This record gives sequence, structure tokens and C-alpha cells, in this order.
Amino acid sequence: MVRWGGSTWSLVGGAALLAGLSYILYTPVPDGVSQPWKLQIFMASVKLAGVVSEIGHLLGCGSRNNMTRMIFEKLVGTGVVSKSDPELYVTDELFDGVSVRIYYPRAAKKPLPCLVYYHGGGFVWMSVNSYDGVAAVYAKGAKVAVVSVEYRLAPEYPYPIPFEDCRKATMFLLKNADDFDIDPRRIAIGGDSSGGNIAAAMAVKFRDDQVLPRIRRQILIYPMLQFCDARLPVHVEQREFSPYYAQQMAFIFGMYVNLTIDQLSLMATGNFSTKSLREKCKRYVDYKLLPHHMVPRDYKRRDVIAPANNPYAQDIEKLVSDPKIAPLMTEDLSELPPAFILTVKVDGLRDEGIIYARRLEQAGVRVKWMHLPDTFHGVLNFYRGIFGFDAAQRGQRYITEYLSKNI
Repeated sequence: MVRWGGSTWSLVGGAALLAGLSYILYTPVPDGVSQPWKLQIFMASVKLAGVVSEIGHLLGCGSRNNMTRMIFEKLVGTGVVSKSDPELYVTDELFDGVSVRIYYPRAAKKPLPCLVYYHGGGFVWMSVNSYDGVAAVYAKGAKVAVVSVEYRLAPEYPYPIPFEDCRKATMFLLKNADDFDIDPRRIAIGGDSSGGNIAAAMAVKFRDDQVLPRIRRQILIYPMLQFCDARLPVHVEQREFSPYYAQQMAFIFGMYVNLTIDQLSLMATGNFSTKSLREKCKRYVDYKLLPHHMVPRDYKRRDVIAPANNPYAQDIEKLVSDPKIAPLMTEDLSELPPAFILTVKVDGLRDEGIIYARRLEQAGVRVKWMHLPDTFHGVLNFYRGIFGFDAAQRGQRYITEYLSKNI
């Protein structure tokens, strides 16, 4: 009979803990991704951030969201670098009560064209500080002013507050551009991920309200555009990379629109559609608009309908169908500003960005679609330091070239 001492049990326990943590943190990377080991380390860091946030919350260090916000700010790691940049003049202002940061390239001739930028972070995380380095890159590279909007975050401030903050700040600039050395006829709006959602919805809102002067361009960087279909080809193709995509999107959507626990639980199952929502989703989120090579040969759209007696499906349908929440559900996309749309390979939002580009083209809108086939969602934030990716600088170059030539 083998007798195991305390040190042996400690060794076995430590090995088991390490093996479990390794299993949790490991993420398979799809073929064709550049710098795969760096991406795996990055994804492990993101997962570890989630673990640390949960532990911190359990220990009473703060809410899960606040813990995650703090850790993500550190993970992005760019810090506020712009104010010491000799090529820029940077000032913090209030636009109709909304905090903004304005980046002026010192060498550019005034009045300047301008990009109003709505940052990403799933409506819940990130800030103007998180995006300080990125905004500085766009201002210097394109020789444009950048107005970065510090909209309030969910779940403390759910929809429509983040959208309204961005609308108010943008309207203020359109009316008072001359006071800030900005040309009101050369203003673009843009954002990445959830910020891309706000930018696309804003373009539709301003068109419908006939706001003048008109927005010159919309810049949509791996935008989040719909919530009705979590079974698009990209989700099937990359299910190993993101096996809980439907639950993750349900969480983000739930935080943004303030779903109840019961509504969120239904949405997380993926089986929340009414028959009418399913038909809308098939019409507006049409996978047949994707390039053929992005649709697996055996792919079939799954038509899953919520149980007929479920009382929450109608509530979800109303929210998911609202174009100001899900711009891809907009029926009429004509007469919108010309668009630049950037998508990436490893991204659950890839297909909806491409579908939106195709639908805009069908509606007669000029579109410049660029695709990075070797990188991941959020990459443009990671252009230097330990998590610096070559694709980030490539994507930033596409954006600055477009801005410099088109606004």
C-alpha cells in the first residue's frame, strides 16, 4: 500500500490546478492566422482577466464589470500617450454635457476634416483613455481632427443612453464645428465593434432626421450589427475558437438593453426567435451575400423558434428588430453616407460586417470593404508593445489612407 505524504498531495494538487488552468486558458487558433502564438497568449490573457475579475468580485474588491474594466484598461496598455505627443494638440471638452477628447494634428491646415469616433468594448467596457493611442494614430496618419466620445456605459446606463450621448455630442459638433477649427461639411463618424454599431445606427438616424450638414462618411471597424442570428457561417466555421459565442452575445446585448434575468436566460439558449423575427432575420441577415469561400459546403441555416407559450420572445423580438440597436435590421439602406467597412478573419462579427457592406452596395451606397484574413477582433488596439500585431498597423494604414482621401 502506497502512503502519500502532505508534500505529495500538494504536488498532485498543484499539477491538477495547473492542468485545469491550462485547459481553461488554451484557445485553438484557426488556420491562416499570423503570429498564432502571440494570439494564443493574448486570448489566454483575456480569459485570465475574466478569472481574476470573478475572484476579485468574490473577495469584495468590486463588481465584476468594474473589475473587468480595470483589467482591460491595463491589458490594452496604451495609456494616455497623446498629450505628450509633439505632433498633436489634445484637449478635453464638453459637447452638450458629453465628455469628448479632441486630437488636432499640429501640422495640418485648418479648418480640419474630422472623424467623430465611438469606441468599442461591448457597450460595457473601455473608454476614451483605452483608445487614446488609436485616436492619435488616426489623427496623425490621416491629418484629420478626431473627436473621441466618452459615452456612458451599460449596464449602469443602458440603451438608449450610450446612443443618445453619441448623438448629442455629434449634433453639437455639427452645429459648432467652426468654433473648434473643424469644417462642418467634412465630418465622418466611425467606431469599432459596439462603437461601429453606434456609428451605423447614427448614420441611419441622421439620414431619417435629415440632419444638416450631412455626415460625409461612416467608418465601421469589425462592427456589431445584429443580434438575431448566432449561427452564421463564421460561427460554425470557428466554433472551436469561440464555443460560447451565443451566450457571450446574449450577455452583451442583455447588458446594453437591460434585459431581465428571464429574458437573458431565454436569449442565451439561442432559441428565442418568433416566426416573424426569424423571417426578418433571414431577409436582412442573409448569409447568401457572403463570398462563397466563407460559407462551409455543408452549412445550413438553422431555423429555431421559441416555444409558442414563452412570454419573453415578443419582448426580445422588439429589441432585436430595432434598427437603432441592430442596424442590419434596417429595411431601407439607401442614401446613407459612403462607408468604409473593415472585417477580420477570427471574429464572430465577421459575416454581419460583410453582409452589411453588400446590402449597402445593393442600396446604391458607395462602399470600400477591406478584409484582414489573418487576424482577430479588436486587433487595431494592439499595435505596439508585447501584444503588438503586424496586422494592427496594416489595418490602421487602410483606415488612415481612406480618411485622408475621402473626408
